[in-house]
Amino acid sequence: MLLPPRYPIPFPRASISATVRMRRTFTLVTLFLIVPAVSFAQAGGTPFDTGFTAIQTLFTGTIAKVASLVAIVIGGYAFAHGEPGAKKTLAGVAAGSGITVMAVNDWFVENRYFPMREERWRPATKKTTEFEIRLYLVSPLGSKPMRILNTFELQVVLNKLAQTYSDSVVQHAYVNLKSILKTARKLKFVPEDPGEDLTMLDTKTVEKPTLSMEQIVALVSAVTDPHDLCLLCIGIFCGTRTSEVLGLQWKSWQGDYLLPFGTAHEGQFFAGKLKTGASRDAIPVPEPIRKVIAAWQRHCEDPSPEAFMFATFGRGKRTGSDVPRHGKNFLRWRIHPIAEKLEIPTRLITFQVMRRTLGTDLQKYGTLKEAQRILRHADIKTTGNVYMQAIPESVMKAINKRTRAVLKGQVIEGKSVTVPSGSQLRLKESVSC
Repeated sequence: MLLPPRYPIPFPRASISATVRMRRTFTLVTLFLIVPAVSFAQAGGTPFDTGFTAIQTLFTGTIAKVASLVAIVIGGYAFAHGEPGAKKTLAGVAAGSGITVMAVNDWFVENRYFPMREERWRPATKKTTEFEIRLYLVSPLGSKPMRILNTFELQVVLNKLAQTYSDSVVQHAYVNLKSILKTARKLKFVPEDPGEDLTMLDTKTVEKPTLSMEQIVALVSAVTDPHDLCLLCIGIFCGTRTSEVLGLQWKSWQGDYLLPFGTAHEGQFFAGKLKTGASRDAIPVPEPIRKVIAAWQRHCEDPSPEAFMFATFGRGKRTGSDVPRHGKNFLRWRIHPIAEKLEIPTRLITFQVMRRTLGTDLQKYGTLKEAQRILRHADIKTTGNVYMQAIPESVMKAINKRTRAVLKGQVIEGKSVTVPSGSQLRLKESVSC
């Protein structure tokens, strides 16, 4: 019986040696990474919880990044030497390492949360919100893995903010943190939402200043430029937001009200972008201010419908074209010098203070619902809690009125005093007045 001829099968020495080196390397990685993690797991807590947390931290921290780099280098070496299946191995190592290393707090915020939310934010809101999230939330939490964040740790972050910052800062941090964690839960980056039980804390009281009537009259009387006067009066008497007034076009002017068609931020106009649905409502203009707007329209070089009511010249790529003004620059260079001469603190010369002043003064002249409509707030709570500051005179007037109504014609034994209405009251000697 004839046997078939034998043919020797060549085995490349380089391939065998590379495979051996790969196995040795993975053995070393396992020895130096897994064993310490398991040992650390015995330090405290239940073996499962502590061990899981330790390994999880290990594979999402700095060591994980080094290990991933080593794995990618080894995979690349095998791919270069033509190892069977090396292409799939390298792709799997790269993808798995990326998911493991990048599933951390700062990466999630920058690469998942911001891209999903930024289209909903106005330009000014986007800049402020991203800054606050990075400073107050990402910075203290750093690159901690999303899956090991817990309610206790997150509440401590908010507690520390409440000890230093105002209510608005802490409130924003609280809302943003809950939103980030809710998004992470929906995208399955965390098994459960650790932000569900977070609580908002009491914060230190922060002064919310307003302009007095005397300051308003002095400031308006001192401004003579038609452009500056018109812009200032709309801010003071119409209560527009900064981005709204700077984004007004001449087609917005309807004779007795202004209709916003967009907003402006840092010289850029964003058509159709407004804060809320209520922000699209018409802005009522008081009769005296209508004359100021009409005067500026007569002096304006370009009062065409699409032109900006308060334009300035563009720079750089926009040289030769009209662009919206920068609110801070306008106030700093055009209004602040006048305020300083009148000894009005420049910290009061902002569109936000003007808007708050209007909301506060409206307590004397209208209802809360009317103030909400004038300020165009979506939520009436914003009108009452943020923009309408408490007025002691109005509180005393209300309680005095009620007291006079109750005690009118009534006599209480004791010392006689006179109340503002002229009614005589007799109080017991034991009661101080």
